[in-house]
Amino acid sequence: MSKERRQDLPRVAGASAATIRIGVREHPCVIENTSPGGAGLVVSAGVFLPQQFDLVVGGHKIPVLLMWRTGDRMGVRYSPTFRGSGQLQRFLTGTAARPD
Repeated sequence: MSKERRQDLPRVAGASAATIRIGVREHPCVIENTSPGGAGLVVSAGVFLPQQFDLVVGGHKIPVLLMWRTGDRMGVRYSPTFRGSGQLQRFLTGTAARPD
């Protein structure tokens, strides 16, 4: 996704705890901002991340694609296969509280 394309999408700022899951390994992270197409995350710079992994938010697993990474910050795009619950979708687009 080009830089211009990302800037066209409305982003909602706000830190929220989440977990990156790669197989059986889990790494804590923070969701810094969300948009209808993806999210900005912060995770320890030493954590290796593959191109595809799961983001776990409130017990919901979201398949994501790593788009860019600089140090401990990264941008991910929600996988086209993601069809989350309505509440989770609203949280990810900034229109609802964090799902339980």
